[in-house]
Amino acid sequence: MTATSLPGRVRLVQVLSSPHSGSTILGVILGSSPEIFYSGEMDRIPVPVWGTGLLCSCGQPTAECPFWSAVRGGFERGHDTSRLVAGQRQFEPWSSLRRTLAASVFRSASLRTHACETVALLQKVSEAAGKPIVVDSSKLAGRALVYAAARSERFDVRYLHVVRDGQAVFASRKARLTRFPEQGIDPEAVSFATRAAVRWVIANIAFWLLFSWRRGRYLRLHHEDFVRDPEGTLQRIERFLGVSLAIPLAKLRNGTSFPVVHVPTGNRIRLTGEVRFRRESPSRNSLLPAAQQRAFWRVAGGLERLFGYGKGTSPPETVPAATPSGP
Repeated sequence: MTATSLPGRVRLVQVLSSPHSGSTILGVILGSSPEIFYSGEMDRIPVPVWGTGLLCSCGQPTAECPFWSAVRGGFERGHDTSRLVAGQRQFEPWSSLRRTLAASVFRSASLRTHACETVALLQKVSEAAGKPIVVDSSKLAGRALVYAAARSERFDVRYLHVVRDGQAVFASRKARLTRFPEQGIDPEAVSFATRAAVRWVIANIAFWLLFSWRRGRYLRLHHEDFVRDPEGTLQRIERFLGVSLAIPLAKLRNGTSFPVVHVPTGNRIRLTGEVRFRRESPSRNSLLPAAQQRAFWRVAGGLERLFGYGKGTSPPETVPAATPSGP
């Protein structure tokens, strides 16, 4: 019996990115493969997904969704949810990254215990979906280290690092705040641009330094390449994962919509039920104010250049690379 045929074996693909980098639409497209289930941001399971207040993409509250109820029931029959939550709080937040890295280097027993609990949850997701590969778009380097600590004959993990121009990420965040204001945040402030740049730099440097050296398990993609050439990008992912993406590729070529199946977290576009990929290149007519561009570049310019983005590049228009598919 080979490792790939072991009963209960799970393959995990984690999409590493800063927020507003297109991870939800990428996950939805990958999830149209018969071998892949897109689970959204799994760092939010069990809290708040198994609580109240969130909607699953199926239209039901996540606490009542039959799929996630089945996952919860299967997990809780043999595992303690409170222990899983405690491990997430200890090892997965950005504020705990140094502790998690040290625990990973020294092979801490508590980290291994949390890793085992996390894999047990993934196994229940895989079983409920009837698919051997799960895609998690959690944007946490700590969680990625937990997955690395869990690798075994029964669990394999690959990392897709999706980089989007930091100026475009910031513009997208501003646009969202315009539609859904948050108390105490001024999206026009220079200080807001600086904070956004710091977050973009920290996330992408952490993903690059911690995982790019894992040969055969790390692939860096550019969001802009995905929008302009989705088929070519999917073919790269297909070779990287060693799994057929013939169905997603056919849907892209035919302009067919992609169903959003039991995705409890992520971009609000998941709540439309299905999305259609917009094949045209993103427009570049949305400029940030000059003062915010300068503030962002002072912090993030070095990494922007390293990833191939120029100082004078204006961010793409702040709309997603997919549109809801109407009835």
